[in-house]
Amino acid sequence: MKPNTSTVALLVCATLFAGACRAQEKPVATMDGAPIYERDLDVKSQLAQVEQQAYQVRLRALESLIERRLLEKAAAKEKLTVEEFLKREVDDKGPEPSPQEVEGFYWAQKDRLTQPLEAVRAQLARNLKSMKAADARQRLLRSLRESSKVAILLEPPRVTVAVGNAPRKGVFSAPITIVEFSDYQCPYCKRATTTISEVLSKYEGKVSLVYKDLPLPMHPEAQRAAEAARCAGESGKYWEYLTMPCLRPLP
Repeated sequence: MKPNTSTVALLVCATLFAGACRAQEKPVATMDGAPIYERDLDVKSQLAQVEQQAYQVRLRALESLIERRLLEKAAAKEKLTVEEFLKREVDDKGPEPSPQEVEGFYWAQKDRLTQPLEAVRAQLARNLKSMKAADARQRLLRSLRESSKVAILLEPPRVTVAVGNAPRKGVFSAPITIVEFSDYQCPYCKRATTTISEVLSKYEGKVSLVYKDLPLPMHPEAQRAAEAARCAGESGKYWEYLTMPCLRPLP
């Protein structure tokens, strides 16, 4: 069958566009005059990990700054410094640990303590009080945050997943698509199916599921199960095969 005029025009436009993109892309190296581009480097997974780590660093710094400003705002309202405010609201309100609490704290970690209780009682009491103060500070910060309008706008790194012709459950037009990379013999994958089924049922029409095969080498039947599932899919029985009780057994 010969392509019509519009199809040929689209192919020509796509070819010209791809050529223009390559022309604008600057090479990162050349070898014997041949360019090497960024897209030729097989570093996507490593860069994704670095981006996630960088995001976590920024997020921790952002959370720390927000906490500091919440404390500064609350302290200024009381005409106190942050240190004075924390002392009044946390340190001064924290009672000394009782002897029974210290003893319980000691016996809870006896397997890694080599000294008798009386030799470490004072140190354990200080540690226990410090832990209680940290918990009290977190409760105070949660309270301050709830009384303020805080919105985290920092965007986490995102990875675009090509769905292709992978099996889908739910309407294609759903605004949210869950892409599950799974193994038919994985017990953890089986446990996740209950939660995913509940989400699909609760948000019917709003969420769809796309299943991607990820047979792991430690599961000898996973590869063949995935191949069989695709065969079942060609007969319109993919999801029936996926839910067979013999698949993805619990340990």
